[in-house]
Parts: sequence; structure tokens; C-alpha cells
Amino acid sequence: MQDLFEFPCVFPIKVMGSKTAPIKNIVQAVLAENIADPSSIFLCERESTGGNYLSITAKFTADSKEQLDKIYRALSSHPEIKAVL
Repeated sequence: MQDLFEFPCVFPIKVMGSKTAPIKNIVQAVLAENIADPSSIFLCERESTGGNYLSITAKFTADSKEQLDKIYRALSSHPEIKAVL
């Protein structure tokens, strides 16, 4: 089976959680643990219309599918994170 991505590539991941939770810090910590050059991470945050939720879109250079899987598992298993796309 052929990979959908050619690595390395710039990859966006969106994380959503409660506005009161430290979502940005959680995303930064997980990515810093799993990316060789954390200074290359670009974060953008957006509050929901109702003001109850926060979404963080992180763009970074992904090196492999295994790396993406590890990041996704770490974020989606965190109790403060509601969704990872």
C-alpha cells in the first residue's frame, strides 16, 4: 500500500478542548516531545462562537507516519482533549 503523504511534509493537526483547559500547553508539550525541531511548530488558536471551546491548529514538519500516529495517540488520549483531527 502506498502512503498518502511523502515524508517529510508540513502537516496540520487540529485539537479541540474546553476553553478553561490548558489546551495550547498540552499541544506544545506533546509536539515538543515528538518533533526534532520544536521551533518549527506554528500554532493558531480559535475560540468557539459560544466561547466555551478552544481549537488549536498546529502545523509542523512530520517525518513519518509512525511519528504522526504517536502524536495523535498522545493527544487523543489526554483527558483535557475533546477531539483531534
